[in-house]
Amino acid sequence: MENLILITGNDTLAIKNKVEAIIDELKETVDEYSIETIIGDAENSKPMKILEELLISINTPAFFGSGKNIWLKHFAHFKLLIGKEKKNKPFQEVFKDIITVINDNFLNSSDLTLIIDGPELDKRSAVYKFFQKNGKVYSLNKIDQNDKNYQNELRNKIQDLCRVEDIKINYDAVEFLVGTVGGDTGRLTTELAKLFAYIGDKKRISLSDCQDICTKSMEMANWVFSDALANKNIKGALNALNIIIDKIVAEKSASSAPELSMLFSAIKKFQDLIQIKAGAERLEIPENCQYPFFKSHLDNVKFNSSSNDNILLSYHPYRAFKLFEQAQKFNDTEIAEIFTVLLESNKELVSGNGNPRIVLENLILKVCA
Repeated sequence: MENLILITGNDTLAIKNKVEAIIDELKETVDEYSIETIIGDAENSKPMKILEELLISINTPAFFGSGKNIWLKHFAHFKLLIGKEKKNKPFQEVFKDIITVINDNFLNSSDLTLIIDGPELDKRSAVYKFFQKNGKVYSLNKIDQNDKNYQNELRNKIQDLCRVEDIKINYDAVEFLVGTVGGDTGRLTTELAKLFAYIGDKKRISLSDCQDICTKSMEMANWVFSDALANKNIKGALNALNIIIDKIVAEKSASSAPELSMLFSAIKKFQDLIQIKAGAERLEIPENCQYPFFKSHLDNVKFNSSSNDNILLSYHPYRAFKLFEQAQKFNDTEIAEIFTVLLESNKELVSGNGNPRIVLENLILKVCA
């Protein structure tokens, strides 16, 4: 483990989870009572006082002559490092002193382990650059759902979190989590922690694991519902519908319309399948091909073409193949009929003339028949 570790970014929950994992790792090699913790976010503590305490701790020899282990925990005042305001100068000077002491006395030795975590440390600051050059920096940021690449970033984040735990995750399970947790990193962390515990020694997360153990939320029900329709899976679609009906009953006095959310999810799914079918036709992919051929074909297209505007090329090959398989379950006439059914269902739900459960059950039967 690195002797100088900084964990920062704008994802407060992810920062706290990461530093706790690092501290747990440190406790495996040193006595936990030898870790000196300086609280960095106490309500009544002044920023200068916290830094002075840190500087004193760094300069004080360890009681038993072994190395010092210091944790500046959840430091909440990094914003004072940037700016030329006169009131910030003393704070900035103390941090300079801390860096100087570390640089002069501990940089090339194992006598000091310093771990600092806290949100919003500017990458332009001398502190960030010092840790980046001489130690290890973890920059943990929330995924912006307004960013067009946010789903790819979320996929990468899921894979990274699983890799840290030496756990593999199936691609359809990744897509399930992407579709059900959105940009809520805290919820993602919670769901993955449940999955890690649930799979035990299996060391691989499947879609069925996600459906078994993840929180039965609206997002989950919508994803399962639309995916079940695309697979002509009546049982899966009805199970998802039961979650929505329970929510309708629980929120009967509220203004939300979970049944419409479920319908719109289905509409979006079949819009995607139309694009998948069109993309496959443009690439001349045979209908009943197997995954090795499909992946090889996509790889050749990517290698030989400068244009990546085909929707199939925007997905991981395995995910693209699973969507391609779903799209092949419906011919063009069936797709047109399904959109007619979706439109009729929308009219009934919006007008309030139909019972939501009956409307959606009829939709399931017509799509999956």
